[in-house]
Amino acid sequence: MAANVTLPEALPPLPTYELTEVSSLIPGVDDFYVSLMAPVVAYWIVSGIFHFIDVFDLFPQYRLHTPAEITSRNRASRYEVFRDVILQQIIQMGVGAVLAFLDPLSTGARRSMMSQSGRRA
Repeated sequence: MAANVTLPEALPPLPTYELTEVSSLIPGVDDFYVSLMAPVVAYWIVSGIFHFIDVFDLFPQYRLHTPAEITSRNRASRYEVFRDVILQQIIQMGVGAVLAFLDPLSTGARRSMMSQSGRRA
């Protein structure tokens, strides 16, 4: 039985590459803060769209449940939902910040450390 083995000398050479630092996604705002705020902003934009559709009763033919059924089943007030969403987003941003601080340094941070210390990181 023959083994399917690729010898290292049969492989083509790897292309050369150079890492370059890219600019921030939003000028003037560090990407760290963008990564923390983007999910929160996206949630509130989408939530606002659905709230707008609900308040103005748009697309009633596509509703899964009638308004009477929703009111009878809904036991949480808008305030309770708002409070719990804010709490969840605070926890989400806190965990995201801790994980970002514990994450190994990015290439840009290594490069700035190299230029400050004069040696490789």
